[in-house]
Amino acid sequence: MRIATRAWPAGWGPAGVAMLAMLLVGGPAQAQQELVGAWVGQGTDPMSGATMQVEYSLMPDGTFQKSFALQMGYASGYDWIAGVWFTEGPWLRFEVRDHYSTHQGSRGPLPAGELWAWRLEGPGTLVLTHALCVQQGLTRPDCVLTLQRAR
Repeated sequence: MRIATRAWPAGWGPAGVAMLAMLLVGGPAQAQQELVGAWVGQGTDPMSGATMQVEYSLMPDGTFQKSFALQMGYASGYDWIAGVWFTEGPWLRFEVRDHYSTHQGSRGPLPAGELWAWRLEGPGTLVLTHALCVQQGLTRPDCVLTLQRAR
């Protein structure tokens, strides 16, 4: 059997690989069950600094949908992304399988997946910190995304 390799965040080493193996063998982790549902908030576009509305829908079967709308002056756009999601200890990973963009017209190119450090602040608030910001010790506005559980 061949195991696919990926670029993991710095510091994963054997302990991180063992944790991932336990998650995969042990079935859905409790953390994943707590994250299931719709989460909404506002984020900052790293390219323009513009505010965007963001929604993540995390399904119990491990699939997700993400939509975000960006308004810049008179221009605006909407993107819808879908794929699979899973947790790896303190990390929340999104692997993209489909992408629709009004900017690109119909099906856009597949964007890179996402990797976030995550934590729940009570049952209704999910705080995501982008992995690159964690690794590089950055504190920019686009590093942290605070989402509220949608009702």
